[in-house]
Amino acid sequence: MPRKKGGTSYGKIFLVLVILAVGGYVAYHDGLFGVTSIRDISSSMADQEIRIKGRVVEVQSSADLFRISDGSASIWVHWELDLPHINDTVVVSGVVQTQNIIITLLWIDAKSITPVWIFK
Repeated sequence: MPRKKGGTSYGKIFLVLVILAVGGYVAYHDGLFGVTSIRDISSSMADQEIRIKGRVVEVQSSADLFRISDGSASIWVHWELDLPHINDTVVVSGVVQTQNIIITLLWIDAKSITPVWIFK
C-alpha cells in the first residue's frame, strides 16, 4: 500500500529527537543552564559541589590557582593539572571551600574544568 503524501515518518521524528538531545547536551556542557552565579556563592555553601561558568581573568601557576569571572563577580579556583589560559571561557565543577582569617576567603576546589565549545 503506498504511503500518503505529507504523512509523518518515524525517521523525521527520530532525527528531531537526536538534534534536540545533542543540542541539550551542548547547552549543558557550555553552561547555559545548571550553573551557579559567582555572586551567589557564600560561606554557607561550604563543602557543596557546584558548577560555574566564566572567563579566566588571572592565572597564578606557581600556586595552581586561576581566577574566573562571570560578569557578576569573580572567584579563585584551585586546580593542580594544566591551568587554562587568560580569556579562556570554561565551566568549572568543584567544591566550595572557605577559610576564616580576619575575613572569609572563598574558593573552588575544582574537580573538572571543561572548555566551552560554542556558547561563550
